[in-house]
Parts: sequence; structure tokens; C-alpha cells
Amino acid sequence: MSNKKSNIPLKRNRGRLRTIIWEQFTALPPNLQAKEKRPGAKCNFCERQWSRGKSSDMITHIIFSCSKATPEIRTRFIDLIQNGYEDEDEDEDEDEDEEQLPSKRQQKITDHMDKAMISNDKQRRCSKSLTKFFICCGIPFWIVENPFFIDFVKSLCPGFELPKRTALSTTLVNTECANVISNIMQLLAGETNLTLGKLFII
Repeated sequence: MSNKKSNIPLKRNRGRLRTIIWEQFTALPPNLQAKEKRPGAKCNFCERQWSRGKSSDMITHIIFSCSKATPEIRTRFIDLIQNGYEDEDEDEDEDEDEEQLPSKRQQKITDHMDKAMISNDKQRRCSKSLTKFFICCGIPFWIVENPFFIDFVKSLCPGFELPKRTALSTTLVNTECANVISNIMQLLAGETNLTLGKLFII
């Protein structure tokens, strides 16, 4: 399927990922009535539209929702997530929030914590463990931004940068889902004479 082109300008000041994602989407004019700066998006496969084009939502759609996306495209984005892509949307949302805040802010409970450096590998391992904890224990994602939970985590590992709620519920959860899908695909690739069946519960 050929990709559609659009003259709608895309913000690229934050990252490399946006170009890769938008290869499968068409940019739509921003919703000026809602004072939206970011362009909307339309899937080039199923033509589903979003009033605000966000990379994490678009990748989730391609991998889990779009019934017309090719297996090659779906696999490409699964690999992209597994390799730990950097979602610049989270940075842009954070910048937009900071623009609306006054210059003087109330100190957070974690402001007194000493800053310590940890390796990128440990940051990834901590994020993965945190995601599994939230998913397997059914913990609401908003807890990750609770100041007392932050204080608890920082007491254990001051250098660990806790993800935002939106990053935890999208990027990190999608990464774990992509890992599961990839493992299942590898198991099925080595099997022969598979039979599909339905389980009826009476």
C-alpha cells in the first residue's frame, strides 16, 4: 500500500521516531476550535482518524487494533517497541504542561532526595519490573504519580526515574505486550501440524 502525503507540518524538534510512525499515517489539520497545536492523524490502512496524532496511540493501533495493517508492518512496529523506542510525545506533553504552570511551584516530596546516577540498563530493568508489578497486581496506573509512592521508590533507588502515568499505561505496557507477542510468534514458528480449536464453556 502506498503511503499518502500531506502538507500538514509535523513537529520534529523532539525526535527521530515521528518520521517513522507517520509513514503509515496521513496528517490532518489541527482542531483550532479546541486550540490544538498538534495535527490529527488518519491511518493509511483502515482510515481511522484521531483529532490529535500521538505516536504511542498510533503504534498501539497498528500493532493491536488495525485489521488491515500487513503482518510485515505490524512486526516492524513490534520490533520498534522491543528495541526501546523513545516516545517524544511524552516530552512534548510535559513541555505543554510546564508552559501552563506558574514560575514558582510548590516543592514536591521528592525534591529533597539526593540525585544519583544509574546505568541505562538498570533504568530499563527497573522500568520493566515496575510495569510487571502494576499489570500483574492490578495496580491503578495513577499510583505511579502519587508522591508517597514516588518517595518510597526513591528511598529504594534514588537514581531511578519513575515514568509518567501516560508512559506507563502506553509505552511500557505496549513493550511488554510486544514481548509476549514476539515470544508466541517464535514458539509457533518452530511448531508443525498445529490445529486451531474453540473451547466451549457450558
